Amino acid sequence: MGHSQDGNYGENIYYNTMNPQDANFHMKNAVQSWFDEHKQFRYPNSCGGACGHYTQ
Repeated sequence: MGHSQDGNYGENIYYNTMNPQDANFHMKNAVQSWFDEHKQFRYPNSCGGACGHYTQ
């Protein structure tokens, strides 16, 4: 798994090992991980830290 070399579009890449019985937990965790980056985003459009995924 890796990022595309073409920067013209966004990507949604998240990787985690999991037990299949825990799939719902891991889906929620992936979304929460993405959303938590909003704390680093400064409106109108700047990233004050780790928020490269959130800005897509």
